[in-house]
Amino acid sequence: MSEPFDENNKGENLNNTGVYDFDDKYKETKYNDDIAGILKTANRESERSHALAAQRRKARKKRIITRLSIVIVAFLLVLALIITGIVAAVRGIAGLFGGGKKDKPDIAQLVSSADLAAAGYDYDKAIGIIQSYGEKYEKKKELKAAVLKYEDGKAKLVKFEDNTKIPHISFRTLVYDTSKAFDKDESADKYDRNMVTVTEFSKMLDSLYSRGYVLVDLNDIAKSSSNGFEFCDIYLPEGKKPLVLSQEDVSYYASLKGNGFASKIIIGEDGLPVCEYTDENGTVTTGAFDLVPILENFIKKHPDFSYQGARATLAVTGYDGVLGYRTNPNGEGYQEGDSEKAKTVANRLKELGYTFASNSWAYTSYANNSLEKLKTDADRWETEVEPIVGSTNILIYAGGTDIVKSGEYKEDNEKFKYLKTKGFNIFCPSNSNQSSVTMGKDYLRQGRRVIGGNELYYSADKLEDLFDVSKILDIARPTSNRVS
Repeated sequence: MSEPFDENNKGENLNNTGVYDFDDKYKETKYNDDIAGILKTANRESERSHALAAQRRKARKKRIITRLSIVIVAFLLVLALIITGIVAAVRGIAGLFGGGKKDKPDIAQLVSSADLAAAGYDYDKAIGIIQSYGEKYEKKKELKAAVLKYEDGKAKLVKFEDNTKIPHISFRTLVYDTSKAFDKDESADKYDRNMVTVTEFSKMLDSLYSRGYVLVDLNDIAKSSSNGFEFCDIYLPEGKKPLVLSQEDVSYYASLKGNGFASKIIIGEDGLPVCEYTDENGTVTTGAFDLVPILENFIKKHPDFSYQGARATLAVTGYDGVLGYRTNPNGEGYQEGDSEKAKTVANRLKELGYTFASNSWAYTSYANNSLEKLKTDADRWETEVEPIVGSTNILIYAGGTDIVKSGEYKEDNEKFKYLKTKGFNIFCPSNSNQSSVTMGKDYLRQGRRVIGGNELYYSADKLEDLFDVSKILDIARPTSNRVS
């Protein structure tokens, strides 16, 4: 079908022959459509290119921001470190010249610590604790009042008149379970004659405290100086009097197992010593089953029973271990690592104020054996026990017998000379007198009253200065009726 003739476009509808050309019109239309498609495609590609370019710019911007953030953070960290270093340096320099500020301790805690020292008559220490607050402690009314109280307490102290009159009482391992110790077996009589029960010792402490006794350390009696041995000044309140307390054989021998005695000393979670006790079923319990924890609990309740932190002197052997730990490599039941455990306990006891002494290595009588045997034993104690409890200047004679029958130690006494080379200058034999203290040029000798069942039964009159035996004696003893 032919296209209608356009009268207004005669020239465009006719070809060179004057005839209208339908093919040319078709070609022109198709050409226009192709051009439009090309342009449309080009537009789409252009839009995609622009979108990709925009994405690349955005990603590049993000990377730049991230890198810049890292640089800024790193710069701030370095700056903080530099500032911290400068501040620390300034504080250090200020501290050197006394210009730095120190954190002030809690006043209530400070006074509490000072009060504890003052309770043990160490008023200088108490004042020093308060003054540790700083130069402005006097502006704190609580601290100023505390110092005035301590100065007043110190002014009321009086010097003990005669250190040769200081008594020394000594005990062996205490009986905890009387039903096991006094069960009529072959050892029952020995324990009855030589030991004191936990109940009796606790009552003794009550009596000693009520009579005004205060524990002092052996080294509080006299000390070595450039002029030889000299008595120390002991200042106590009016009516108070010093007393030395010791325990021998603090090793908890294996032979005591199953007989009602503690088995070892350990340090509890609260940092205080307690004893382990193993019953017949193998059940282990802990508690105040011997002298050390009983004494520690008593002083906690009565801090004025201890002169400047003094506790007891603990004499140890080594042949069957130390403090209940099997530390002898050649001994029965030796446990590797027990030496370190015993050392840890010993260190804590020393921190609390206990003093250690040699009781010989094998509980050897230095009086009744040869010089060579004395040397062998003393050397072994030094080698095996001293690394655990530390060095000591105190010798508590095993069995109680002195190396001289009477009189002073003289330089021609070979046993005395050798013991001095081991560092001993305080010697404690047994002596039933109320007090027995002698001092030589380079030594102190103090007799000790060893208290056991025999002393309670037969020497009650010699203990009257300490306690009333009739009120002390444990009714669980099989022979308690010996004292009315």
